[in-house]
Amino acid sequence: MEPLLTFEAIETAIPKAPFDAIALTSATALSFSDLKDHVNKPVFATGTATMDKAIAQGFTNVKSSNGGALELAALIRNRYSGQPARVLYPSALEPAHDLADLLKPHDITCINWPVYKTVERGHFSCPTLELFKKGKIDLILLYSRRTAQSFATLWAKQMSKEKSPHLLAISQNVQDALPQYLAQMCIVSTDPNESSMRQKIKDIFHQD
Repeated sequence: MEPLLTFEAIETAIPKAPFDAIALTSATALSFSDLKDHVNKPVFATGTATMDKAIAQGFTNVKSSNGGALELAALIRNRYSGQPARVLYPSALEPAHDLADLLKPHDITCINWPVYKTVERGHFSCPTLELFKKGKIDLILLYSRRTAQSFATLWAKQMSKEKSPHLLAISQNVQDALPQYLAQMCIVSTDPNESSMRQKIKDIFHQD
């Protein structure tokens, strides 16, 4: 109901270096990269939403780590089992994780390809501010460090005198991006994936 980040394309050509596979840490990267000539390459994605979007765009060999960047790196590492490989990584200009650093010790080269940048919102919308002030928002979902940082900035700017509702972060890494007074209001998902987030929401509200 309140996106805190917007996305803008970066006009960069696909790297000319050959690659064996494609790594995706967000579905957004697919929206800003032209990979129609590479749909037969293996694709390794962090979650089912990204995997489903890749399949919808015609990729024929897609696997999901069902987790974050660490799980994605493990999935790629296990696939190549010590064999040298080159992986194309379409990503944000400032990605949340250094996938190249995670793969380098395993003789896997990550070819970074920035295709979009994220821009933080300057303020909460008026309807959302009203809901905050009336105590009508029970839980805030945080899926990335940038979103957490943006939320913290806007809360300090517009709601500094109010107590924050509870927050739910998809990982400890996301919670760590919050200042202490917000981190203490934050619950962390058991596993860094969408199904775990949904289960945690059910647990919080005691739903069947």
